Amino acid sequence: MNKRAITSGAAFAALLLAAPFAARAADQPVEVPFRVGEAAMAMPVPAGLCVPTGQTAALSQMTSAADTRNVTVTDFWTCGAPEKAAERYLIIKVPTQALLVRIEKASALDMFEKMLSGPDSPRYFGAGIDSQVKEGIDKVIGGQSTVKSDFGYIRRDADCVYMGGKVSIGLNTDKQPAAGMVALCMTVVGQKLVNVNLYDSRPGADITAMLADARAVAQSIHRTDPVN
Repeated sequence: MNKRAITSGAAFAALLLAAPFAARAADQPVEVPFRVGEAAMAMPVPAGLCVPTGQTAALSQMTSAADTRNVTVTDFWTCGAPEKAAERYLIIKVPTQALLVRIEKASALDMFEKMLSGPDSPRYFGAGIDSQVKEGIDKVIGGQSTVKSDFGYIRRDADCVYMGGKVSIGLNTDKQPAAGMVALCMTVVGQKLVNVNLYDSRPGADITAMLADARAVAQSIHRTDPVN
């Protein structure tokens, strides 16, 4: 599996953090179904977030389109006022190359920990990945963007291999790029690789709390079909 497929394009929506898109809190489903390859899954809607509708759905689609190495299988955005929709949001992604892969959880976490935690392991949101993310964003917005990030391995437990850090993205015409924190839990649900990506641009966003939230989301995802 291409290592860069794990996180590339993950932070595009930071470009639109102040955009007037809204998610509706009303009539939210209790649980949202989705698929990872052939596997049927579901998860509850996270507290404070909503399934994207209307203009927020357009934001969701643009964010997904900017990431050419991962498939967005479901996502959730801040409920309430239009200007708050992208302050905090959650995207469940799967590397395209992993859609049909089956793997045991312990083996996958061992593999990712070894790949990401060694002394020669790259900071995945370094210059190379920044350039890759920028390319995806530029194609979607039809213009020029700037990307700067510091993102890498944090730790591992029985549920996740964790990555996290900071990212700022903006148009070249922006006086101040949009900045935020990113927390990622790489996990396996029912033999399928799932990446939980949580983004937060609010003042005081705390990476430790965000990682705990990402883990809780990962624990809430479950298969709804038999695992053969």
